[in-house]
Amino acid sequence: MSYSLTTDTDPAKLPWIERYRAKRLDEIVGHDDNIKAIKNLIKNNSLPHYLFYGPPGTGKTSLILAIAREMYGDKYKHYVKEINASADRGIDTIRVNVVNFIKSRSDKVKLVILDEFDAMTDDAQSALRGVIEAYSGNNRFCLICNNINKIIPAIQSRCTKIRFSSLGPEAVRDKVAQIVATEQVNIEDEALDDLINLETDFRQVINILHSLHFMYKALGQPITSQAVYQHLGKPAQQEIDQIVQALLTQPFKPNFDKLVDLFRSNRWNLIDMIDHLLHKLLTLDLPIEQKNFLIDKLAVIDHRVRNSRDSTIQIAHLVSSFEASRGLSR
Repeated sequence: MSYSLTTDTDPAKLPWIERYRAKRLDEIVGHDDNIKAIKNLIKNNSLPHYLFYGPPGTGKTSLILAIAREMYGDKYKHYVKEINASADRGIDTIRVNVVNFIKSRSDKVKLVILDEFDAMTDDAQSALRGVIEAYSGNNRFCLICNNINKIIPAIQSRCTKIRFSSLGPEAVRDKVAQIVATEQVNIEDEALDDLINLETDFRQVINILHSLHFMYKALGQPITSQAVYQHLGKPAQQEIDQIVQALLTQPFKPNFDKLVDLFRSNRWNLIDMIDHLLHKLLTLDLPIEQKNFLIDKLAVIDHRVRNSRDSTIQIAHLVSSFEASRGLSR
């Protein structure tokens, strides 16, 4: 038996993030004020150059593609050039790909989309500045990035900047509930709430839901909160409460052994554990000296873990820090 992936000629087989990508401005989740302003600009034929920036999965690319459909209709691809700047990051991308497109004949103003623009070199960004100045009459540019600090000031000053913040749970709940109903996902209400609250990247919410659906459908089981936490590698609040209590009261070795076991069994991500411990500490009624000591230690451990230091050593540092802090509580 042979297997093959189908193409987008079979929409029912597309990944959910593509199948449920917003096609029109009215389908975009969140960003209501920006959408109202953009609709007015399109109506008055006065769309500016845009610089969209913010975390992944917040709707930047979906919004500009929805704008393109609003402006050009279903034949929008004839008037749009979309380039992933992380793959084509050099100056030749601007001098060849972009310039050739904007010089081609068109009966409408054309749109150039440069995604992941913060990956482009400074030379390429400087070249684009000149292109924007020379060809703005018949072309519009939308630059998309995660880190605006990597965009040169000359580019920033020529674009209208829109910051995309992470979507809150209320902003995505209706859309996710619609997908659950359409795909007949067997997920408990509490598990769905946990997924939406734990994952701030909307694209990842849909990806995870897609993966869990087929995994637990094959098992003939509903998706539970425990399944969500386990899939994300995040500790549940009850477990964090138990761990913090043990760290503040129990000896070093049983605490160390338990955390190492959790880490090696791949149940949790150590960075997520540190983050949850921090948030729990902020709610505890501890002496300020003890709380400050532990927050400082967690910051150091977090930095070391992110810079690929040995995780087992950092777990030992974590446990010993809690044990050392007990002397500050007296």
